[in-house]
Amino acid sequence: MKNNNQNKSNYNPYPLKRLISGCLLLVVLALGACSQPGQQEEESAKGQAQSEQLTTLTIPIEGMTCGACVASIKRKLNSMEGLEEVEVSLEHRTATVFYEEGKITPQQVQDAINELGYKAGEPTEGDKL
Repeated sequence: MKNNNQNKSNYNPYPLKRLISGCLLLVVLALGACSQPGQQEEESAKGQAQSEQLTTLTIPIEGMTCGACVASIKRKLNSMEGLEEVEVSLEHRTATVFYEEGKITPQQVQDAINELGYKAGEPTEGDKL
């Protein structure tokens, strides 16, 4: 009669884990090897070119009284195509957006704020980035 304890001591669950880990490593290495040289540099250059085309717009907002107001305005503006970054300040009662000219206009940003029940004042354009 065979001893069951002896069979259990020879059982090793780790080969399966090693096999899976090895396969994952090969996939990661293969994906890294498939990227074209200079691709990251091109993407970085695109990002810089895109950020150079952004214009800053600051809009005074009347009617903001709490953090929920700020969140509501941010959510609305972040959903708009052409706005790259949105900052809303309860303290200064303003929204500052970085937008791509030609994709959206300052009037569209004002209209979006007004649709929420706030009063967007006259926007001030800042530097082009």
